[in-house]
Amino acid sequence: MSELLIRCACGNRIRLRLDHAGKSGRCPRCGAGLAVPAAEMFDPHAGRELSAAELAVLADPGPWRPGTVVDGRYEVRRLLGAGTFGAVWQARHKEWGIDLAVKELRTDKKAGEQRRRVFLRECQAWIDLGLHPHVITAWYVRELDGTPYLFLEYCDGGSLAEWIDQGKTRELATALDIGIQLCWGLAHCHSKGIVHRDFKPLNVLMTQDGTAKLTDFGTVKYAAQELAAEVAQPGVVEDLRRTIWRSAAGDAAVHAAGAVGERRSRRCAGRLLCPRGNAPRTVHRHPPRQAGRTNAC
Repeated sequence: MSELLIRCACGNRIRLRLDHAGKSGRCPRCGAGLAVPAAEMFDPHAGRELSAAELAVLADPGPWRPGTVVDGRYEVRRLLGAGTFGAVWQARHKEWGIDLAVKELRTDKKAGEQRRRVFLRECQAWIDLGLHPHVITAWYVRELDGTPYLFLEYCDGGSLAEWIDQGKTRELATALDIGIQLCWGLAHCHSKGIVHRDFKPLNVLMTQDGTAKLTDFGTVKYAAQELAAEVAQPGVVEDLRRTIWRSAAGDAAVHAAGAVGERRSRRCAGRLLCPRGNAPRTVHRHPPRQAGRTNAC
């Protein structure tokens, strides 16, 4: 019998059986309400753990139900993920003959316009990146029934976080290979003047053959925006690279990378990369000085 495994916001894991379909219930630990999706949602999403946000989307998917065809060309396969303001679906483009990841903006009317502007900014930044082997490609943006959708390259290997949890990165050669690929992807973003600001394993997608690709540019910032305030002040003449490093965007990226390293390095490489303590603080003590040099922890 098909089952859905749900992870409540409180951390409790709940199994929902097919005979629960279409009903509502509550988490036995925290009492949070759970809306159980219809029966046709069980099979496409069985076998993986769903968050409360994903469960809410499946309970009210709108036109994006598995098996349906949207706009005469997008055959919906399954929900790939969901958050507070959006959902990502896997859909087959019937004319192109390929699978796409379709990012949908989902928000209430009160915050609608602000979230719409943020979403469209993300779309524009993503499309500005163009094609790169280590960045998920944004193909185009379309509005369907008043809702904007971002159509993206579909990646079939899961996230880097899942690879780490499954022990696929324990080999040093694999970990280094993925790290170098991500450096190439980040370097491409920076060459376009774009700072990711949310760099972490969950925002790296993997292909079956081990190719790593950056994704989720929802908190992206253009470096020029960060520099504008400093450049406008008289007497401020500073090296561009160091200015970006110390900017708010740079700080966010450094802290994210440092935190990832501190939490994940033992499982990924078998030891802590910065055994003296706080990884983000260690990185900030040693900002980049010149090409070709590294700074030991």
